[in-house]
Amino acid sequence: MTVNITIIGLGKIGGSIGLALAEHGQLLTRLGHNRSVDASRAAMKAGAIDRYEINLPNSVVNADLVILALPFDQIRETLEIIAPCLKEGVVVMDTAPLKQPILDWVNELLPQGRHYVGLTPVLNPKYLYESGSGFAHAQSDLFHNAVLGIVASQNTPGEAVKLGFDLVNLLKATPYFSDPVEMDGLMTAVHLLPQWLAVSFVNITANKPGWKDARKLAGHPYALVAEGAGLDTPEALALMAKSNQPNSIRLIDSLVNGLIKLKQDILAADQTSLISAFTMAKKDETLWRQEREGFQWADERMISGIKAPTVGEALGRFIGFGLKRPKKQL
Repeated sequence: MTVNITIIGLGKIGGSIGLALAEHGQLLTRLGHNRSVDASRAAMKAGAIDRYEINLPNSVVNADLVILALPFDQIRETLEIIAPCLKEGVVVMDTAPLKQPILDWVNELLPQGRHYVGLTPVLNPKYLYESGSGFAHAQSDLFHNAVLGIVASQNTPGEAVKLGFDLVNLLKATPYFSDPVEMDGLMTAVHLLPQWLAVSFVNITANKPGWKDARKLAGHPYALVAEGAGLDTPEALALMAKSNQPNSIRLIDSLVNGLIKLKQDILAADQTSLISAFTMAKKDETLWRQEREGFQWADERMISGIKAPTVGEALGRFIGFGLKRPKKQL
């Protein structure tokens, strides 16, 4: 028996999932769909999928697992289109930064007997400073040496959660379990806030008097911050801010308060406080980077009391999923 997987969205994330699963091709069938047919053809040529389907509803008809590797603003529309075509027992996963809004859409749109598990991808530290998107940047080891979040509601069937758990292990990542509220708070801090900071930074520099000359002098420090303004699409960033107001406001307030404190120390010419703040930030950044690049969490094999299986065990359970379909609804 084989597991039929449909990957909708064949960019960096979706393409990398397909490439990572290629070695299990005898037991998994990977069907792809992308708005761009050229991207689908490139993914199939590179071995990330076995075949592609141009028609979106048709792409999920026989799927046991559907992975939505899409920008946040495209997920609800996609769910509306595919929901009537999903067979009973299918598990739908996504790779977007926020989870609670998607869980709400799933509860509204998916028929009974179709289940949802959210995935939060974290990249291999090898690619930490690469910001390109699209299938051209897909890598079979994109998730190695990193955690990969698994998010589900309390009503999600255990078999569906196990499927996500085993998929993460097949991608050679370390599973990290979280509930939607907690995950959204964490991702707002480490994924969204840096982008909003970058957007504000670019807007107050590139659209002000003096930019004509300043742009010629902008170098590495400017590029490091400004690059964050182009990660998620403007449409996705706007919808995530709107859909995640409490976390958004809380963290933006914290950022503003931090800048006000810096302003006060500068006005007071308080060199001691300035040096202390800059030193602490440098220390914390260095520690995080060393731990992240060295994957200091690699030995944390026990996560939420569950021992991570070997790849062989995960593959065996993954294939067996089709024999025991979840019966409970979300």
